[in-house]
Amino acid sequence: MEAVFISGAQGLNTEGLGEGGDLGRRNRHHSIDAVGRSFSSSALRGRYSPEGRTPRGRFNSDLGTGAFEQAAKFLRPEKISVYPLLGRSAKRRRERVKINVSGMIYETLESTLSRFPDSLLGSPKKREKYFDSKKREFFFDRNRIAFDAILYFYQSYGKLLRPAEVDRKAFLDEIQFFELGDDVIERFKALEVSVEPESGPMPENPLQRKIWEVMELPHSSLLAQIVAIWSVFVILLSIVIFCIETLPRFRESRNDKNSALYGLEMFCVAWFTVEYVVRLLAAPQKLRFIRGFLNIIDLIAILPYYIILGLSAGGNGKDSGSSVAFFRILRLVRVFRIFKLSRHYRGLKILGMTLKASLRELLLLSFFLLMGVIIFSSGVYYAESANFGSIPEAFWWSVVTMTTVGYGDKTPTTAWGKVIGSMCAVAGVLTLALPVPVIVSNFSYFYTLDKEKRALYKEDSKVTISREQSSASTS
Repeated sequence: MEAVFISGAQGLNTEGLGEGGDLGRRNRHHSIDAVGRSFSSSALRGRYSPEGRTPRGRFNSDLGTGAFEQAAKFLRPEKISVYPLLGRSAKRRRERVKINVSGMIYETLESTLSRFPDSLLGSPKKREKYFDSKKREFFFDRNRIAFDAILYFYQSYGKLLRPAEVDRKAFLDEIQFFELGDDVIERFKALEVSVEPESGPMPENPLQRKIWEVMELPHSSLLAQIVAIWSVFVILLSIVIFCIETLPRFRESRNDKNSALYGLEMFCVAWFTVEYVVRLLAAPQKLRFIRGFLNIIDLIAILPYYIILGLSAGGNGKDSGSSVAFFRILRLVRVFRIFKLSRHYRGLKILGMTLKASLRELLLLSFFLLMGVIIFSSGVYYAESANFGSIPEAFWWSVVTMTTVGYGDKTPTTAWGKVIGSMCAVAGVLTLALPVPVIVSNFSYFYTLDKEKRALYKEDSKVTISREQSSASTS
């Protein structure tokens, strides 16, 4: 980088600040230092003086007046001013770059974009085809909201934050379009979309790992898919048996050990027991497996059969007759087997995650309904005391009206009763409509997330298979 050294006296002479021409002539031949020593002009003219590059008696004025004005402030040679002549690359880094993204204008420095020279915006050659010579700007017909995060990526030296309004798939497309790099894409996938199996850590033992994959990961192999289909079939069969045995013609024979329903029920329970035990033995973390919600459902679906079998074998008829209600409750618990489908049907998992995420909104909805039921039940009781014997009796009418079911078993007949009934119906509609958008939004979020997980999991599986095939072919 070139530098020009100018003494204070020379600056005064060039700018016409000296005392006439004599001072200018004196300064062209001598330069005075702090102690009064003098040097010949030839000593200064060679390397440091502008006279060394111009004819004798003339100064190089192409440097501009700013440099000489600063030099004129210092009359002592030790206070020498140094002014770098900036190169083209330094000037380019200070240039502003105008970017038009679907009508939204952004301006940033060239030095900001050059932090990632391999990207689309950081490379002048790559972004050259998007330059509009008339408007002197780069035009991109892309997502404007997503570009805020893209530009922040350059400004923050690599911090990538996805806007909440932009879908993950759309934002991933923007990352790929602006060529931020494969490492950025992998980091985004790791942070935003986890492609790890939902079963958690895998067992270290090869045989145990294989059994765990077959029982927990239906898409891991053909055998796992067959086992999953068979498990779903057995679950549906047990639910059908649970419903059929309540028919009048089967109520007496359902406890008969020689009946077909009893045999099918025993077969289903045997399969559920084997499945639970095998999964428990193959689980890498036994305590975590036992505390899992779906595993608790599996255990609840199995235990009633063994409890009833033990009570029937060890008790007499009197004891059995006194525990009819208990047996009915145990039989009712078997209906929870339907939740076993959530292990194989992803839609039920999405529904469960949606309800869990919307728990606050559901509690808010229940609180509003409770308030409405109490208020309108009290009002209709005092307006329709002939039809409603008490406020608790009017609860049913309020619930049915607010939920827009309207059975019609209880109806107001007076004018004030109908006014209260109309207000109850309108309030119920508004109460039910308020939290619905939040619940729908949560369901859409988890559904989209599940789709992305499956897509990325399939891509990773294909990449793994191709790598294994290539390695096998090379070996």
